[in-house]
Amino acid sequence: MEFGAWDGKYLSNCWNLSANAQWQGCFIEANAKKFESLLANHGSNDKIRCVNRFVELEGPNSLDGILQSQEAPKDFDLLSIDVDGTDYFIWESLREHRPHVVVIEFNPTIPNDVVFVQPKSNAVNQGCSLLALIVLGREKGYELVCCTGWNAFFVRAEHYPLFGIPSNAIFDLYKPVCDGRIFHGYDSYVYTTGMPRLMWSGVGLQAGDIQILPASLRRFGDAQAAATA
Repeated sequence: MEFGAWDGKYLSNCWNLSANAQWQGCFIEANAKKFESLLANHGSNDKIRCVNRFVELEGPNSLDGILQSQEAPKDFDLLSIDVDGTDYFIWESLREHRPHVVVIEFNPTIPNDVVFVQPKSNAVNQGCSLLALIVLGREKGYELVCCTGWNAFFVRAEHYPLFGIPSNAIFDLYKPVCDGRIFHGYDSYVYTTGMPRLMWSGVGLQAGDIQILPASLRRFGDAQAAATA
């Protein structure tokens, strides 16, 4: 099952399964124009269900509610979550169904050691960190087994030994696409490293762009040079 499916092909985690592996599943896409493209690609496939609904965090349009309406088994094989925002909360809200594999998008600009989750609102598009998903996954009984640039693959904990992974610690499985850091000197000059541009807008980012204090106030009060002048 994949939602945020777009046309069921472009950037789809399930396209290869549907095209080459006789996959039986469900694509969910809320956008009406994208759903037209989804139907064009999969509408004639009797193994695929195409659903035009917006996944919410509770009620009949919750993920559990939609899965139930499509008569999905409680322990279906694969769930792919890609909505560019509330991915974390949608997985968190899933309680009645327990897929064997979960593929979920995270924000690749967030460093590995940061737990970040955006506000719980569909009006916000910030995403969450990989570390936040690892913590959530373990709470739900899942273990990380693989990462691409911005997708994390989790399996139910009972399947994890089958992969023979020496360590699934975050730094062993994922090198951030953008490992940004912000720090400042004793004189309050703010520096940036590891994020030369804003990834989705393409706008360049330099330390001079984000100074909090004007140059006249960027000084260290206990500087030796000032004391000996």
